[in-house]
Amino acid sequence: MGAATRSDIHLSLGGMYDRGKKTMVQVNESEVELSRQEILALIDEGARQRLGISGEELLDLYRRGKLRDLGEVADLLVLATLLEDQAAA
Repeated sequence: MGAATRSDIHLSLGGMYDRGKKTMVQVNESEVELSRQEILALIDEGARQRLGISGEELLDLYRRGKLRDLGEVADLLVLATLLEDQAAA
């Protein structure tokens, strides 16, 4: 099986867990390590494609309770929780 792409990660975010400096993501029975910068890049890319805003703006709107459709960006918000896990480690 080849290396997972960003779209593979986007489509299969189940089974995430933290292992210290990098976060492990279960992707079609394989693991992908993502750094904090890679997670932020995925959030930014998804937010720009779906909502036309930056990842930083997306996270700010979420924290302030101003996102209208959480379902549209639920996978990005799950990724954001991994950032919180890494900050706590």
